[in-house]
Order: sequence, then C-alpha cells, then structure tokens
Amino acid sequence: LVAGVVLAGLPVACWFYYDQHKDAPIEPHTMGWLISSVVVGVTLPISVWEIVMHLRYMESPLLQVPIIRILWMVPIYAVDSWLALRFSWTEYRTLSLYINTARECYEAFVVYNFLVFLARYVALSAA
Repeated sequence: LVAGVVLAGLPVACWFYYDQHKDAPIEPHTMGWLISSVVVGVTLPISVWEIVMHLRYMESPLLQVPIIRILWMVPIYAVDSWLALRFSWTEYRTLSLYINTARECYEAFVVYNFLVFLARYVALSAA
C-alpha cells in the first residue's frame, strides 16, 4: 500500500516541484536520479522481503534455491540502474560500464537458473 502511494504520488510531486520552481528549474538528469532513488528505495525492501520469506519457509530446496537466485535480479538491476544513472554524467562515467558488465553476467546466471528451475520442476512433477 505504501509503495503504491509513493509510486502514484511521485509524478504529482515532480509536477508540483516544477510548477513551483519555474525560475530555477532542476536539471532533468538530476530529477531522473531523484525519481530513480525513490523507486529503488521502494523496490529494495519489497525484493529483500520476498527473498527472506523464501529462505524462511524453505520447503522445497530443489525449487526454491533457483527461485531465490532469480529474485535477486530485481535488487541487482535496481541498484545497477541507479548507479549507472548516477555516474553517467560524472567523471566516473567508465564505472557504469563495469557495473553494467557485471549485471549482464548475472543476467546470464539467472537465465541458467531459470532453466535449472524448469528442469527440476518437470523432474519432480514426473516422479
């Protein structure tokens, strides 16, 4: 509920900010970084909570371990995108290249884990 209110109110808050500060507007890159900060702030607790719940109620480890690895994709992508946006207009521009490369490697690992999950699910269903 709180996440929905924050995400619904974010565009309205940005519009009010622009409306009140027409004489000294904030740069679009900075506004995008601030908006992404709010979205990452909402995304991380939800994702980590979901991962913790899978760890807490581990009833089928063969299926839940790949699911947990897949669920880590959300916080990794959120933080990666936030860091890339944060550093893309600074002197640390090349740092975002390395961060994105690490994200792409994790994406390949997630695809592998999804295939592992599907294979295990089919094997357990057939047994």
